[in-house]
Amino acid sequence: MALFSVSKLDSEDAEELVVTSFDLALHSHLKKFSGIPLGNIFETIDQAAGPGAVWGNEVNVSMPAGWREVSAAELGLPSSVVGVDGYITLDSPLLGSVSRGPQLKVMAEQDAFGNISRVCVSYIGTNNPVDIVDYLYMNTGSAIAQTMEPVLANVATFMSANGLSGEDAIITGYSQGGAMVNIQARFSGQVADGFFTDSHYIGYGSPVIYESDNVLNVGFENDAVYRYLGDHDDLLTALSNLEGFLDNNDRHYTSSVDNVVMFDDVYANLSVLLANHSIINPLAWSAHLNGMTTDAFSRIVSSSFYDWMTQDSVVVVSAMGAVGRATHWVSDIWSPTSDHYGDPAFIVGSDFADLLAGSAANDYIDGLAGNDRIRASSGFNQVEGGTGVDALILDGWASDYDVFKLDDGKVAALGNGGLTIAHGIETIEFTRGGGWFHSGPGVNYLVQDSHLEDAYKFSWFDRDFAYSKATLGDAGDNVIKGKVVFAGAGNDHLSGTSGQDVLVGEEGRDWLNGGGGSDLLYGGEGNDVIVLSAGNDRANGGTGQDLFVVKDGAAMHAVIEDFALEGEQQDILDLRDVLSDDAAFERSLVQVGDDSVVHFAGGTVRLEGVDAASLMHGAVLTGQVDLPDVLSVV
Repeated sequence: MALFSVSKLDSEDAEELVVTSFDLALHSHLKKFSGIPLGNIFETIDQAAGPGAVWGNEVNVSMPAGWREVSAAELGLPSSVVGVDGYITLDSPLLGSVSRGPQLKVMAEQDAFGNISRVCVSYIGTNNPVDIVDYLYMNTGSAIAQTMEPVLANVATFMSANGLSGEDAIITGYSQGGAMVNIQARFSGQVADGFFTDSHYIGYGSPVIYESDNVLNVGFENDAVYRYLGDHDDLLTALSNLEGFLDNNDRHYTSSVDNVVMFDDVYANLSVLLANHSIINPLAWSAHLNGMTTDAFSRIVSSSFYDWMTQDSVVVVSAMGAVGRATHWVSDIWSPTSDHYGDPAFIVGSDFADLLAGSAANDYIDGLAGNDRIRASSGFNQVEGGTGVDALILDGWASDYDVFKLDDGKVAALGNGGLTIAHGIETIEFTRGGGWFHSGPGVNYLVQDSHLEDAYKFSWFDRDFAYSKATLGDAGDNVIKGKVVFAGAGNDHLSGTSGQDVLVGEEGRDWLNGGGGSDLLYGGEGNDVIVLSAGNDRANGGTGQDLFVVKDGAAMHAVIEDFALEGEQQDILDLRDVLSDDAAFERSLVQVGDDSVVHFAGGTVRLEGVDAASLMHGAVLTGQVDLPDVLSVV
């Protein structure tokens, strides 16, 4: 399931819906804030300071092209429902009909001939103290749903008159408006004669969550408001389930994305500013408030790596102002707001110059626009520089690495415990070996077609770096045997020699077998089969659900770097050739530090960072289990 998955929509349509609904939600939310045109003010500040200088992206809260507001008169509603700020106003469950009570905008998408194709109901977040009293009703929801009925019934009539059904409706909103989205979804069968039962419900920064196939809740895990009250049926139960000092518990729901991080200026200094992630800590609202100006979601879906993001993926998005971008490295850092530190992550830059860094795990780092500096670490990493003059920074000396030039313009750097494949990179910098007689910190190379060119300005001190040799596949399904192989896209069959080999599957469902020797095996993107045999193999499956097959034979001591236990990418360890049944597996399994180690006649398999107790209840196949067809070896 993709990061932004919407019922009945393919990936491309879901991406468009998320970006469009967010723009509609922000446009309506910021048009007036207690009479103040907050959106226009934000845009003016952004332009005066310079685009991206304050909020980390250019601020644009205009209505998306092709959309217009639908007036109360067009909906057949009396003028009395229009409040002082121009919003359609609902009754408050507690206070009744009050100025600036619960508010919404209705908007329509139409072509040049006036034909309407979609209608959006956008609920407004808290913009007046009057809204706060309705917090008491958000979890139960039924009283609020009743106040929606008169307006939604007229919206349904308007849509029907234009040949539209409920599936053509987008229900969206930000913050408290997101809560209203979830409430309408929950009671959709009871309002407007069920017209909106099959509508698309996209809530942003919502404190309340409703679990349903046609509901998607989007927000930042470091937003103290997002998912705060969860899916509990009443407010008292929701509050009683909070931990600490009214802390947000970072719960996970099937209808929400839960691991998207806004790396703003507060988050960059979280050890001081976010030690307590409580809703009563004003700084914990930073991501929620900055969410009203962000373009983070459009940047995520435009990332080169979006297709590999799932709903459980860790996605860290740069959102710092100009000063922060120049001094802080955007990465998946330890945080009291997350439970995924050390896991694989996607790092997404901005349209400006960013400092982006990976961790020891597998990372996908996308610089987007701007002159970015991108630091890769160990593990299996993919880097996209994007536009601008971008630098890949590798720790250590150039002599610590083998660098390969791939046919599709990418370069691959192997060394210091990791493999990084990079595209759109103009320079590569090694952190050691620069200056006179290699004594300085850092040496910089220009990426050329034939070699890495030393950027040092005096040619007689050139330390040009030759690319290492490799066998390269293409976009088709390749069968390749070699010592160093990069397969390219396609479903490939790779085998090594009797010595030490490096096999890289890249994109597709690949089969890798290094044979004898101590091999490095990288599956890449896709559901791969990696065979571990004689020697000291190190394997990294990359993204996808991977099958690691332990073959009987000569002594072997293999290490799996990225064995995943949960989510859509849960990996499978196939021990059928070496262990007869589950009881034998349990006897052979031990915890060694942070790793799980399986012993058997002839060798061991070490799963780095895997808790043995979790593995015993995870995806392990022994001799008493048949291999599922979906995991059959190519």
